Amino acid sequence: MDMSQYNTGKKTALDKVKEDLARVKRHNAYVDKHWEVMNEIRWHLKVGEYEQAHEMFNELPEQDKIGLDLAPSKGGMLKTWARSIAIKGVDTATGWDWWSGRLSKKTE
Repeated sequence: MDMSQYNTGKKTALDKVKEDLARVKRHNAYVDKHWEVMNEIRWHLKVGEYEQAHEMFNELPEQDKIGLDLAPSKGGMLKTWARSIAIKGVDTATGWDWWSGRLSKKTE
């Protein structure tokens, strides 16, 4: 008798692996998208286009600004930068104050 015709409702090990793989792919896509955005913002900061960088940062959803800290696979720089912005509101590399939209007084 073929038992495959009966659905027991229980997940098999293969089902769990497929779900985990799908979750990892979604997470990687999320991290990659934010890595691209943050690189673009960094580029604007590097060439002195602070207002453009600030606008891009403000367009990010609130949870993503701080959620960028959840990207350990992309390296410590992003984590440190996101933490710096979340805590102080200032990008320590450039002195850009994200909350006021201008250079920090320490670097002006």
